[in-house]
Amino acid sequence: MALLNATGSIKLDGLADPDERTGAQIIVRALEEPLRQLAYNAGLEGSVVVDKVRNAAKGQGLNVDTNEVEDLVKAGIIDPTMVTRSASSPSHPKRPAPACRAAWAAWATWAE
Repeated sequence: MALLNATGSIKLDGLADPDERTGAQIIVRALEEPLRQLAYNAGLEGSVVVDKVRNAAKGQGLNVDTNEVEDLVKAGIIDPTMVTRSASSPSHPKRPAPACRAAWAAWATWAE
């Protein structure tokens, strides 16, 4: 959920340069991919699940045991946000890896 929530900070409409827009679309798709894979593994259509979770209340996500979008904390499922953050954070704050820069910026904006 943390990665999907981070996509909200990427404003595609504000990008006039087609190359920047394409790059931002790639990043959005990459941030959606973990949820798509969970849905696929559960036998569900990834795009439908991404849309349902995106439009669900904050804190809700896919429970793959029940195939329902629900409050994950109440269901006893903890979204490992700190694991996600540390995995996508730059190894050195002054010289972040290029692949991590956009994901880290999106997550940092969402987390504030």
